[in-house]
Amino acid sequence: MAEGPASGRRPDYVTVGLVLGPSGTGGRVRVRPMTDFPERLSELGRVRISVSGSVTARSEWRRVLAAERQGDGTYVLTLDGVAGRVEALGMVGARVEIPLSEVRALPEGSYYRFELIGLEVRDEEGRSLGWVHDVIETGANDVFVVRPDGATRFADELLVPALKQVVLRVDPDEGVMVVRLLPGWDDK
Repeated sequence: MAEGPASGRRPDYVTVGLVLGPSGTGGRVRVRPMTDFPERLSELGRVRISVSGSVTARSEWRRVLAAERQGDGTYVLTLDGVAGRVEALGMVGARVEIPLSEVRALPEGSYYRFELIGLEVRDEEGRSLGWVHDVIETGANDVFVVRPDGATRFADELLVPALKQVVLRVDPDEGVMVVRLLPGWDDK
């Protein structure tokens, strides 16, 4: 496999939520789940809170003392060591992460987003079309945004629908996705 944007690299941590802001005055934080298993937030014993800033970035482990699901689908987490609203405000935008080893297995043929981003995309003849840059979630099916790498015949992004008749093989371990070209793609 050629070396690409994320070839063969699996993350050490996976984001399961995003801190939206404080909840009340006691240091609790409101979290938007970013997982196929949002109920998982109620089961976690500890999480890694990663704050990315323009000047500094930091990650710290926190024990989850309590987790409560809200009516809007968000969760309110009580984290060890977060004493008040000011500290909770400092966590806005932080990622709530778990180690890759704690990620739940998906059914065969299903993949996490982090497993797809960076895969080299090839056509049936083995020619490189580019790299999976993003995954767009639509109502009907996901769409893979494939960016050319300069060595391909496509100058623009390809939007590849996640359909069995189009996506023939996905192999995160090999770092490859094989697709059947749709009519009109060769004209680009």
